[in-house]
Amino acid sequence: MARSGWQFAADLSELRTVGAVDLPAMAYTFAALNNAINATAAHDIAGFSTEGGGFDQVYLAWSQLRDDLQNIFGKTSTNIQTAGDVVVGIVETYAATDEEAARSLQSAWNDGPPSLQDGENPPPGEPPAVVLK
Repeated sequence: MARSGWQFAADLSELRTVGAVDLPAMAYTFAALNNAINATAAHDIAGFSTEGGGFDQVYLAWSQLRDDLQNIFGKTSTNIQTAGDVVVGIVETYAATDEEAARSLQSAWNDGPPSLQDGENPPPGEPPAVVLK
Protein backbone atom coordinates (compact mmCIF):
# COMPACT_ATOMS: atom_id res chain seq x y z
CA MET A 1 0.00 0.00 0.00
CA ALA A 2 1.27 3.47 -0.86
CA ARG A 3 2.22 5.69 2.02
CA SER A 4 0.04 8.69 2.74
CA GLY A 5 -0.94 11.01 5.57
CA TRP A 6 1.44 11.19 8.53
CA GLN A 7 3.47 8.24 7.18
CA PHE A 8 4.43 10.29 4.14
CA ALA A 9 4.72 13.60 6.01
CA ALA A 10 8.12 12.63 7.46
CA ASP A 11 9.49 12.17 3.95
CA LEU A 12 7.86 15.42 2.88
CA SER A 13 9.50 17.18 5.80
CA GLU A 14 12.93 15.89 4.81
CA LEU A 15 12.30 16.87 1.20
CA ARG A 16 11.16 20.31 2.33
CA THR A 17 14.37 20.67 4.37
CA VAL A 18 16.38 19.98 1.24
CA GLY A 19 14.40 22.55 -0.76
CA ALA A 20 14.02 25.23 1.90
CA VAL A 21 17.31 24.89 3.85
CA ASP A 22 20.03 22.85 2.18
CA LEU A 23 19.78 24.02 -1.43
CA PRO A 24 19.27 27.71 -0.50
CA ALA A 25 22.33 27.51 1.79
CA MET A 26 24.37 26.13 -1.10
CA ALA A 27 23.01 28.80 -3.46
CA TYR A 28 23.98 31.46 -0.92
CA THR A 29 27.52 30.10 -0.72
CA PHE A 30 27.97 30.03 -4.50
CA ALA A 31 26.53 33.56 -4.84
CA ALA A 32 28.89 34.84 -2.12
CA LEU A 33 31.83 33.21 -3.91
CA ASN A 34 30.67 34.72 -7.20
CA ASN A 35 30.76 38.14 -5.53
CA ALA A 36 34.18 37.49 -3.97
CA ILE A 37 35.62 36.54 -7.35
CA ASN A 38 34.07 39.65 -8.88
CA ALA A 39 35.75 41.79 -6.19
CA THR A 40 39.21 40.64 -7.35
CA ALA A 41 38.81 42.78 -10.47
CA ALA A 42 39.38 45.84 -8.27
CA HIS A 43 43.05 44.81 -8.03
CA ASP A 44 43.68 44.40 -11.76
CA ILE A 45 45.35 47.77 -12.25
CA ALA A 46 47.74 47.24 -9.33
CA GLY A 47 48.44 43.64 -10.29
CA PHE A 48 48.79 43.84 -14.06
CA SER A 49 49.81 47.42 -14.99
CA THR A 50 53.08 47.88 -16.82
CA GLU A 51 55.49 50.80 -16.43
CA GLY A 52 54.81 52.04 -19.92
CA GLY A 53 51.04 51.93 -19.43
CA GLY A 54 48.56 49.26 -20.29
CA PHE A 55 48.39 45.76 -18.92
CA ASP A 56 50.86 42.90 -18.70
CA GLN A 57 50.49 40.17 -21.35
CA VAL A 58 49.08 37.77 -18.74
CA TYR A 59 46.14 40.03 -17.96
CA LEU A 60 43.85 38.98 -20.81
CA ALA A 61 44.15 35.25 -20.05
CA TRP A 62 43.81 35.88 -16.29
CA SER A 63 40.73 38.07 -16.62
CA GLN A 64 39.02 35.61 -18.98
CA LEU A 65 39.64 32.70 -16.59
CA ARG A 66 38.47 34.77 -13.63
CA ASP A 67 35.32 35.84 -15.44
CA ASP A 68 34.59 32.24 -16.50
CA LEU A 69 34.97 31.03 -12.91
CA GLN A 70 32.82 33.89 -11.65
CA ASN A 71 30.09 33.01 -14.17
CA ILE A 72 30.24 29.32 -13.26
CA PHE A 73 29.73 30.12 -9.57
CA GLY A 74 26.95 32.60 -10.37
CA LYS A 75 25.06 30.26 -12.68
CA THR A 76 25.50 27.41 -10.20
CA SER A 77 23.96 29.56 -7.47
CA THR A 78 21.00 30.41 -9.69
CA ASN A 79 20.49 26.77 -10.72
CA ILE A 80 20.67 25.48 -7.15
CA GLN A 81 18.18 28.12 -5.98
CA THR A 82 15.83 27.11 -8.82
CA ALA A 83 16.17 23.45 -7.82
CA GLY A 84 15.29 24.36 -4.22
CA ASP A 85 12.21 26.25 -5.37
CA VAL A 86 11.12 23.26 -7.47
CA VAL A 87 11.57 20.85 -4.54
CA VAL A 88 9.52 23.10 -2.23
CA GLY A 89 6.87 23.35 -4.96
CA ILE A 90 6.68 19.56 -5.18
CA VAL A 91 6.24 19.29 -1.41
CA GLU A 92 3.50 21.94 -1.44
CA THR A 93 1.73 20.29 -4.37
CA TYR A 94 1.71 16.90 -2.66
CA ALA A 95 0.61 18.40 0.66
CA ALA A 96 -2.29 20.07 -1.16
CA THR A 97 -3.54 16.63 -2.22
CA ASP A 98 -3.18 14.87 1.16
CA GLU A 99 -4.80 16.70 4.07
CA GLU A 100 -3.33 14.45 6.75
CA ALA A 101 0.19 14.80 5.33
CA ALA A 102 -0.32 18.58 5.10
CA ARG A 103 -1.39 18.77 8.77
CA SER A 104 1.56 16.64 9.89
CA LEU A 105 3.98 18.67 7.78
CA GLN A 106 2.61 21.95 9.13
CA SER A 107 2.88 20.65 12.69
CA ALA A 108 6.48 19.53 12.16
CA TRP A 109 7.45 22.92 10.65
CA ASN A 110 5.45 25.04 13.09
CA ASP A 111 8.63 26.47 14.67
CA GLY A 112 10.80 26.34 11.56
CA PRO A 113 12.78 23.48 10.03
CA PRO A 114 12.70 20.43 12.31
CA SER A 115 15.55 18.07 13.11
CA LEU A 116 18.40 19.71 11.24
CA GLN A 117 21.61 17.68 11.16
CA ASP A 118 24.92 18.98 12.50
CA GLY A 119 26.26 21.54 10.04
CA GLU A 120 22.89 21.88 8.34
CA ASN A 121 21.97 25.56 8.66
CA PRO A 122 19.56 27.81 6.84
CA PRO A 123 21.25 30.56 4.83
CA PRO A 124 21.67 33.85 6.69
CA GLY A 125 19.26 35.51 4.28
CA GLU A 126 18.69 35.93 0.60
CA PRO A 127 21.82 35.19 -1.43
CA PRO A 128 23.80 38.17 -2.69
CA ALA A 129 22.89 39.27 -6.20
CA VAL A 130 24.86 37.22 -8.71
CA VAL A 131 27.23 39.17 -10.99
CA LEU A 132 27.77 37.68 -14.44
CA LYS A 133 30.22 38.89 -17.08
